Amino acid sequence: MRAEVDVSGVEEVELKAAAADFRIGFADVSTAVLSVEGEEADYWTLSREANLLKISSGPRRPLSGAGAKLLAGVKTNAVLTLPQALNDGRLVLELDIAACKFHGAGAFLAVEADLAASEFDLAAQVQEARIGLAAGKARVLLENTAKVELKIAAGSLSGWLKGGAPSFLRVEVATGSADLIVPPVPYRVKKGSVLGSTDLRVKEDASSPSMIDIEVAVGQVSIEPQVEPGAQL
Repeated sequence: MRAEVDVSGVEEVELKAAAADFRIGFADVSTAVLSVEGEEADYWTLSREANLLKISSGPRRPLSGAGAKLLAGVKTNAVLTLPQALNDGRLVLELDIAACKFHGAGAFLAVEADLAASEFDLAAQVQEARIGLAAGKARVLLENTAKVELKIAAGSLSGWLKGGAPSFLRVEVATGSADLIVPPVPYRVKKGSVLGSTDLRVKEDASSPSMIDIEVAVGQVSIEPQVEPGAQL
């Protein structure tokens, strides 16, 4: 399956998918191009509603049983290629995926991701990021991100925040873990209900413009500053 859609004036990209290996990237193309191969390729759609570009894998297969079984059986490969001209930080990327393997990179205005039983890899220059993980594994590299909200119901998330320090970093873990590397600046630290394990190695300063807000149920959170070149451990 191959589909193309004009992207003039597009401000948001929405993906709803299940049981697929999905990649998003930018290249020297003039339209949005969706290429899908596999058992369920004919169910996928690429459409446009005003300034919204929509990608769907079609009717979602029920997640009965362990999501890992669906993930192991992924036989559909989908690639969304967007014009390089859109790789300038203007797009909002909204993701709702289940039992998927996702790989993406680019510059965005905001990223909102709801992930269930999935493997997620994202490298992005983005102003705001909100990621919710309900089982699975997520790896993120976020650059110059002012606001970051991470909510892990289950599973594990590892992240590296590069460039400027976020003004607000919220980490909420029910069960599972979050391991983060953050810019080496002082932070205001706020702790809500913390019953699980926390390992915070950042410098604390009540007057800092950068805030870390943590809430942990029975999970684990580790936050450490990036080691600057030449710094002594």
